[in-house]
Amino acid sequence: MSDRGGILREFSPALRERRLVLHFPGFPAALDGLRICLVSDLHLRKPTPTFDELLSYLNTHTFDLACCTGDVAGSWGGTSAASLELARRLFQSSPPRLGWFAVRGNNDPRPFMRRLARMGVHVLYNEAVRIGGSDPPFYLVGVDDPHYGHDDLDAALRDVPQDAFKLLLAHSPDVIHNAARRRVELVLSGHTHGGQIRLPVIGAVLTQSRVGRRYAWGLARKGDTLIYTTCGVGWALVPVRFNCPPEVVSLTLRRGRGPHVDFHAPV
Repeated sequence: MSDRGGILREFSPALRERRLVLHFPGFPAALDGLRICLVSDLHLRKPTPTFDELLSYLNTHTFDLACCTGDVAGSWGGTSAASLELARRLFQSSPPRLGWFAVRGNNDPRPFMRRLARMGVHVLYNEAVRIGGSDPPFYLVGVDDPHYGHDDLDAALRDVPQDAFKLLLAHSPDVIHNAARRRVELVLSGHTHGGQIRLPVIGAVLTQSRVGRRYAWGLARKGDTLIYTTCGVGWALVPVRFNCPPEVVSLTLRRGRGPHVDFHAPV
């Protein structure tokens, strides 16, 4: 019995916290130390131990703003009353100082996203919002789901000043080439689940991404653009994770040329 329990824990690991400290020479000095929480791919269906761990984490940690890069709904457009209640508990439990911001994933119907907006979540559809009054300005940019080609980064950046620091939220890392072309400083994405099942040497078994394994999970760079793809919180197709624990991400953005700091810790 104990061996079986160990196997089950290995395939359904506990939530982990990924902590990153990212330095950028052009980051606004007035916002130095900005703390951001990132979650993605929640796939809310019913209460789970992982959801309870996430809720506890959000209630015991303080952030300036929080971001969700899509797939809040279940894998088949799960907009049941249970899914909406879980979303309400998540987004209204302990809102950060500057609020929650989200973009749509490939499993998020528009009516579901409208319900999230009524909960107080700032949902971005190919648009940008200025955060604070810093100089140079800081813009949070969000594109619609890239998986089905609804993203329009050019439209989202249309009114963003050239000297602004740009943080882009996108459901999928498929935006990385376009983001690098437009000199976006930082991209936060999800969708891949980190592969959900990761094998030794091979890595992610399936990424569901056109840009492949390089951007499937973790920190990467394309030109001058830095991207972090989270492996997310929930699961798709099968309730199994192997060598790829669910995660919540804590980012601190700093002005300067220091090293990028990245480590994983239990919640």
